[in-house]
Amino acid sequence: MKKQIKILAALAIMLAAFLWAFDGVVLTPWIINLGLSDVPTFVFMLHAVASVFLSYFFFKKRGQLKNLDKKDWLAFVLTGLFGGAIGTMAIIAAIIIVHSEHLNISVVLLLQKLQPIFAILLAWLWLK
Repeated sequence: MKKQIKILAALAIMLAAFLWAFDGVVLTPWIINLGLSDVPTFVFMLHAVASVFLSYFFFKKRGQLKNLDKKDWLAFVLTGLFGGAIGTMAIIAAIIIVHSEHLNISVVLLLQKLQPIFAILLAWLWLK
């Protein structure tokens, strides 16, 4: 049983890495063709697709939601709002603006790919 969990965990990490790479290679060319007014709709669609996949885990563990207090819910909402919706809209808007100004897009993509490092550092600083 323990070996199966390790294999499943490794596959989940590989899938996450693939999707992270997929974002820069496949989604960025689509983003470049968007206008700034299309950004909220695009971000909504990205989050809707992710929500469909994650809803399985939500329903499977919904009994544990009763154990969460207001502080936990606030952390979830703030992370979803700033780390998810607003953060994604900012990155997509930056890609569109950089492309329309004929500047190098690599700086924006580098910042996007370093986002986990920033998140870990901020958590270490803020949460100790």
